Amino acid sequence: IKAGRSISPNMSQAELVELFRFAVNGIDMPLQTPTGRQRDIFRLKWSTFTKYKINSKEEENSEEVEGLEATQLTYAQVPIVQDGGNWLYEHADGEKRKVPSTWTFPMVSLRDIYVLWNCRNENQKIVPMKSFTSKDVSFLQKGSKNLAEVRGMMNVISKEAASKGFEIKEVMTTTEALNAFSAGVGALNIPLLTPQGKSRDIARTKWSSASRFKNLPSETEKAAETAC
Repeated sequence: IKAGRSISPNMSQAELVELFRFAVNGIDMPLQTPTGRQRDIFRLKWSTFTKYKINSKEEENSEEVEGLEATQLTYAQVPIVQDGGNWLYEHADGEKRKVPSTWTFPMVSLRDIYVLWNCRNENQKIVPMKSFTSKDVSFLQKGSKNLAEVRGMMNVISKEAASKGFEIKEVMTTTEALNAFSAGVGALNIPLLTPQGKSRDIARTKWSSASRFKNLPSETEKAAETAC
């Protein structure tokens, strides 16, 4: 409306789509996800939009924008920043953890969990998951179990990547993590074909599915005890 576009109750679908594409540019949202993928803004859920600040230089909108920011902080919890830029969150039980109480264990692909494992999530203010301890996820059902399973697989991947000359840093960039993942994921020995004979995309396989394969290396459980 401020840009001179008119809105009527009898707009056609084409007019609505055109208006949406014009107006959505007013939302300041990163074009890449925390795992480095291109974000399709037009396909995002409305609930995701509410987590981002609406761009506006109009003074009359300042109170509305400030209110939205306050809502975001309430939802995400304000982190307690410690030395070295590490984020901690205070929970209701008095414990300080590396994730807020609203955090849930990411049930994502092997590739995405490897990125989260090795990279700082600046958008959500979460340190690399490989620095987590059982205490950080103890408030979640199966949190410690999930962490141990993921640690085992991630360490197998990192060990294989390191053997091929890739440096596994304490904190990696998204590109570094993706390159190391590509070099090391084969060490999990996940079958390239599904039981139905279809080709399996290992990178997009959920980590929870990968952990159920019986032919994982025996060192997986050992690696769960020591972070790379």
